[in-house]
Amino acid sequence: MSICIVNTIFKILKFIIDSRLLISLAAVALTISTFRILDFGYVWEVFVVVFLTTWSAYTFPLVLELKSELKKLGCFCVYLLVGVIICLLLSHSHNYVSWLICLFLLISTLLYYVPIGHYRNIREVPYLKIFFIAFSWSMCTVVFPIAFVGHSTFSIFGIGLFFERFLFLFAITIPFDVRDLKPDRAGGLKTIPSRLGIRQSLLLSTFLLLLYVAVSILNYGFSNIVFVRAVCVLFVLILIQRINLSRPTYYYSGLIDGSMIFQSLLIHLMI
Repeated sequence: MSICIVNTIFKILKFIIDSRLLISLAAVALTISTFRILDFGYVWEVFVVVFLTTWSAYTFPLVLELKSELKKLGCFCVYLLVGVIICLLLSHSHNYVSWLICLFLLISTLLYYVPIGHYRNIREVPYLKIFFIAFSWSMCTVVFPIAFVGHSTFSIFGIGLFFERFLFLFAITIPFDVRDLKPDRAGGLKTIPSRLGIRQSLLLSTFLLLLYVAVSILNYGFSNIVFVRAVCVLFVLILIQRINLSRPTYYYSGLIDGSMIFQSLLIHLMI
């Protein structure tokens, strides 16, 4: 009976990861932490928009790989419905910057998968992918929530949180490039791990995580926010030290992506 329960749990977790629900929930978790840190109060419309935009962006390549044209048509109908829902939710915001940010995220998602210049997509532009991901996620989970509720996106607190979020996301994205090192090399893609190697790339990730904690101390002092972030960074550092090319993809998607949810949960409980 216990083996059946464990197998069922693993199947559920596999579905959550493969369906891109975990990464979408992670984006929502980071957005929740933004509201908590800036003390704005929670706005459910923002969480729904962030979830739907993230889910759409990460399932789009799966749809492109579908062989059945009928299934593709069905998926695009779902995306159309998602777009309508997002527009309805955005109509609750009187700050048009939030509309521009969503437009930016839409265009950036398309550029990530469609041709740009003489490259097949933005992922093939040397060393750009990881900066692009960290920047887009920071826009989605920091700038968009601030704009939606009508606050200035250029306040010192907003800019500071954006920089902190960028550092954290950049650091935890490097291991994913390490995971993709073999196929990226085979495809001729230039990434940080292909340039620096695995060891140096993970050292860079470690340095960025420690810098993330240092910047947090400068911005918040030795507060609960810094304590939570330090605990999360310690957790991620332990995971990074155990990374190798033989690790299954669920090690990255499950644990490293899960660190975003873990950090946000602690922030919600302790601040």
